Amino acid sequence: MNSQAFSSLYTSQTRKSVNSFFIIVTLLLLVAGGFLSYLLVTMDRNELQLLMMLLSSYSGLSLLRMVFYIYGSYKYQAESKKIKDLDEADLPFISVLVPAYNEAEVIAEVIKNYEIIDYPCFEIIIVDDGSKDNGYEIALKESFNSPVDIKVYKKENGGKASALNFALEKAQGEFVLCMDADSKLSPRTLRAGVRHFRENSNLAAVAGMVKVENKDNFVGGMQYLDYLYGHFQKKMLSVYKSVTIVPGPIGLFRTSDLLAIGGYEKEDTTYAEDTELTLKLLSVGKDIILEEEMISYTEAPANYRDLYRQRYRWTRGIFQAVLKNAHNFLNASDKKYQLIFIYLLWEQVIFPLIDFTLLIVFLGCFFFSPLSDEVSFLLLYIYGLDIVTTMMATKGEKNRFYWAFQSVLARFFYTNILVTWKISAFLDEWVARGMSWDKLERMGFSLVKGEAK
Repeated sequence: MNSQAFSSLYTSQTRKSVNSFFIIVTLLLLVAGGFLSYLLVTMDRNELQLLMMLLSSYSGLSLLRMVFYIYGSYKYQAESKKIKDLDEADLPFISVLVPAYNEAEVIAEVIKNYEIIDYPCFEIIIVDDGSKDNGYEIALKESFNSPVDIKVYKKENGGKASALNFALEKAQGEFVLCMDADSKLSPRTLRAGVRHFRENSNLAAVAGMVKVENKDNFVGGMQYLDYLYGHFQKKMLSVYKSVTIVPGPIGLFRTSDLLAIGGYEKEDTTYAEDTELTLKLLSVGKDIILEEEMISYTEAPANYRDLYRQRYRWTRGIFQAVLKNAHNFLNASDKKYQLIFIYLLWEQVIFPLIDFTLLIVFLGCFFFSPLSDEVSFLLLYIYGLDIVTTMMATKGEKNRFYWAFQSVLARFFYTNILVTWKISAFLDEWVARGMSWDKLERMGFSLVKGEAK
């Protein structure tokens, strides 16, 4: 597949046209939700049949979606059991790339974490991207006292993608693991990830799992559950070697593949460097899978203000990355890539908006009219599917029933708040409002007992 320059694909006119389309679709869905609510309030039971068919179709679609992911989860587990670790003599050298910006609160603790990594031959490359705090000095001091091979560099501020490209130039490893400076790795991360490259020369990347440590409050708990949902979905994509996002806090790449596509994109063209890189690798025909034993523990935003800033940037970045790589996906000879593109639009845009419309229907009926038995059953059925999905997504986690209850709250509050923020991001992308690599406040955190130690 031939790549095409970003400037020729993502012009201001393209941005305005595509965003206008999504804004119109959003407004139509909101109007549809209000109209359906009105119908439920005013129709008699005989006139509700058409509406019941619509709700039945949605519930059936939700069931198929759930079955799709459950099947993928079981198939993923079956295939994972066949993968064996490499012999000690066959382990390749790996470079761990760590971009850092204003990480003074956590960098010392993170560097200490590198000592628990169970791997014989690796280096850590920390690149301070023009921080305004003393994070560079702390990192330099801690690196001298660490038994791990740690190199610390400082450069002018250029954004996360720039820092990662700087680190990539310094890397000596056949493979590079990219992570965040506010995250910590599980001991088996490198061993578990690198073994997948042995028999698949077309494999470009292995995505890891991100786990939220500060999950004790409502905002943190919702994000913890959100990440688990994402991992659950990625298992199905991994079966087809088509994981669409290698998360910034943990992704293992073949160095030659990253160099072949020019590394990370400059930040002035996309705000989600991890998604853009992943889609670029997929669009040139590379395989990308998931490894659930590669784990990165991270501190998630602790309040709605910081969460909004993070998800706002992600939404705009994902949208930009999809548009930028749309030409290659849609014009690929292999139909697999058209399906990947449709999947991205469905999961990132269409399905969340449908969920939002359903909430409007539910609230309209709840406050203005007694629900019929059939409608009540369908709505409860849909929320029941959420609980079942949560039970599957949290398999192996503690307090699964607690998280199942949280999934009901997420349906009413968290997921719909995220949708409104997506609309906000679409609007700002439409008018091309500027932004930069946003930095969230960090409180600092400790390793989770029994997991990272």
